[in-house]
Amino acid sequence: MNTITKNRVYSYQDLKLDKHILKASTKAEYEAKLDGMFAAQRLVPAPIGDKFFSLIGSTIGAFNEMLAYANKAIQGTINGYQGVNDQQVVEDQKKKIDARINIINEEAGFKRTDLTRLVLTYPWQWRKYVLAAIIGISGVEAVLAAKSFQLFVSNLMMSLLVALLVWAALVTVAHILPKTIRMGRTITQRLLIGLACLVILSLVFYILGEFRVEYLSQVDEFAEASGAGSINGILGISPISFMVLNLFFLSVSTLLSFFYLPNREQRQEKEAWDQLTEDVDTMERKIEKLRLEKQSIEDEFNFSQEKRASIVAYAKYTEAWIKTLYEKSIHTFQKENMLKRKDKQIPDCFEQDPPDLNYFYNNINL
Repeated sequence: MNTITKNRVYSYQDLKLDKHILKASTKAEYEAKLDGMFAAQRLVPAPIGDKFFSLIGSTIGAFNEMLAYANKAIQGTINGYQGVNDQQVVEDQKKKIDARINIINEEAGFKRTDLTRLVLTYPWQWRKYVLAAIIGISGVEAVLAAKSFQLFVSNLMMSLLVALLVWAALVTVAHILPKTIRMGRTITQRLLIGLACLVILSLVFYILGEFRVEYLSQVDEFAEASGAGSINGILGISPISFMVLNLFFLSVSTLLSFFYLPNREQRQEKEAWDQLTEDVDTMERKIEKLRLEKQSIEDEFNFSQEKRASIVAYAKYTEAWIKTLYEKSIHTFQKENMLKRKDKQIPDCFEQDPPDLNYFYNNINL
């Protein structure tokens, strides 16, 4: 029976073996008693000069057989814990883990050095605020023009959806326009690219402006019909006004993107920084995992040693118990022999120490 408690305290006992020893020793003691009685009838051993061990061979054999049986049963368990032989294996495993830790640590050190040398030229903590400003500015005109999209969609919800799509498109344009302009290798090329984009965007915004003018014209007609007066006549609204307004908001968003969002080199710096940081974090996790593995090996070895020590202690206890039972059987032989002798003599060989049994664990340390 093996018992392991929650705090990993280990104790060992083989109840089946204990039962076998108790049964075998009881039989051996009974046979020793009979041997003593039969020997007494023949007045053996002689009062003087006989060798005691020659009379108790069967008892010695029975208890040596018990020791061999116990050793076989216990050794089958103890072989799972090689004891001191495991020490070298564990040390080799720990050395291999330490070598891997040192290699990873060295590589991580190089990457940490690279991190200290890498300077981020863009203040990345600003990026989210710049993006929020671009999104907010780009969405102003799209939200204001939402109702005008009802001219070509069925209801207000659809017009709001179109407005959101226009908003997303304006944010995207504000984001990619600086990259498009930077594609020019010279100032002239950049100016030409900028002008071409301006023409295209002006056309798009002019068309959107016409939608708004048309929408406001319908509102104006409704107001005039209701007697409120002509709004268009008062304000003098035209598509160009909306085009200029949209270009203004887009220009502000584009300038924010151009001057305050990271350029390609700065993004590459951040990518390199993120990659180095991720590599260092990954290596630190590997090192921690290896350290835990090393600790686990040490813990398992120590627990294995504890289990082995418990089994050896049980083996020593079992052999001591068998020795006690052996001595008891010898005493039973002597007692029965003296009681049944007709000469009432006490043989001098009874003063001799009984022969030693074949023990297996006398010289094994815990």
